[in-house]
This record gives sequence, structure tokens and C-alpha cells, in this order.
Amino acid sequence: MPNPFAIDDDPQQPRLLSSLGEIVANLRTLMDSHDPLIVRFAERNRKFQSYVVAVDKDAQRFALDEFIPNDGDKLMQAGEAFSVEAFHDGVRITWSCEKGQAKQEKMGGAPCFWLPLPTQITYHQRRAAFRVSLKHSQKVPLRVTDVSHNVQATGLLMDISATGCRCLFKGDLTGKLHPGERYDQLTIAMDNTRVNCQAEIRHVAHDSARNLSVVGLRFVELNGLDQRAIERFVYQQQREARRTETD
Repeated sequence: MPNPFAIDDDPQQPRLLSSLGEIVANLRTLMDSHDPLIVRFAERNRKFQSYVVAVDKDAQRFALDEFIPNDGDKLMQAGEAFSVEAFHDGVRITWSCEKGQAKQEKMGGAPCFWLPLPTQITYHQRRAAFRVSLKHSQKVPLRVTDVSHNVQATGLLMDISATGCRCLFKGDLTGKLHPGERYDQLTIAMDNTRVNCQAEIRHVAHDSARNLSVVGLRFVELNGLDQRAIERFVYQQQREARRTETD
């Protein structure tokens, strides 16, 4: 029986995301990072480029910028079906749109195309960040806080990489922490360093037998000092693990 608390670090395992929160979070990541989209229209051999310029969660729609080359604008206006491929930090993100869904409008005086949010996207981690697991004797506390979500949870770090971490909380948090949502404050007390950043929930699972929740978090908007502190901590844990193996 598969263990829901085991992390699959295989970078070749794509995941199908279908929840509204996960889809919105990934589209916003592409928008905030200004990552180019590769757009292919059905039954055409050409590739076009565009960008996500707006994401409206309440209306469940998002907007694409004008196309490069601009022949793509005509294909959108004609209502042709298309597929999208994008890359962000080693992750390949893809989805498709059916015929006749685009609505051309203007945003800030520039044309754009509004579309319904995709019902699902494929998330493929192609480059795995090195992740270290902490020993049971190591107690690295952390806290997730967000006033707007009425969340304040304190837990322990289980493992960590340069891009995110997995942590353990008491109780059932599946009703409070939702995949795809961002939370204002993640604080990790690592050795003599305290790291603060925003966090995006990647997954939440509850172990009813132990009444514990395992939560996967992605670091968001890390400043340079905190990024280096995390990388230094990961390196130290890796070095300590190697030293223990050779003793």
C-alpha cells in the first residue's frame, strides 16, 4: 500500500493538478515571474509566445498577452483550440484550451485575451532540488501565520531543500491549510538563524492514527540573506549526514 506521507523526489513523475487553488497558484507564479508561454494551435506546426498578464480567481478566468508573432492574435480571434507549455525553476507546466473560449479585451490600453481557467494542468518537476531529512533528535521549530486565513500553526521541520520544506503539525490541518494558497509568514528557527518568508502550500495529509498533519511548503519571495541561510543549513545537514555515514 502506498504511503501518503512518503515524498516522491523522482523528477520524472508528472502530477495532474485539478483544484482551483493549485491552478491559480501556478498561473500566478508564471505571471509574477514573467515566464514566457509556448503556445501551439491545433493542427498547426508553428509556435507562438505569450505571457500570463492577469489571473482572476473569483471570476475563474485568466488573461494572455498579445502573441509573438502577432499571427497568433488572429488564430485566437478565430477561436482555435491550443495548448500551452511553460517552464519555471525546473518545472514544466502544461494545459490546453478548447475552441471558442477566448474573449479579446483591453487591459491598461493594451489588447489581451481572457480565457476560462483550465480545468486541470500538468505539473512536471524535471529538476529536483537536493533535499535533506532531519534526524528525530533534531528539533527545528517553525510557524505558519496568516491573518486573512485565520491561521497560526506551530510545528517541526522534517526535511528541507533550497526551494521548500516538509513539516509536521499536531492535529488535523486539512481543513485549514489548502494546496495552492499562499500564507503571509513562515518562520523557521534554524540554529542561530531565523528565516522569514511567505509560503505556498503544496500538499497536506493527516495521519489519523497519530493525529498529525504532514504539510509540504514552497518558499515564496525569499530575500538573499534568507536564501543563503537555507542553502547553508542544507549544506551543513548534508555534510553531517556524510560524516555520520563514514564514522
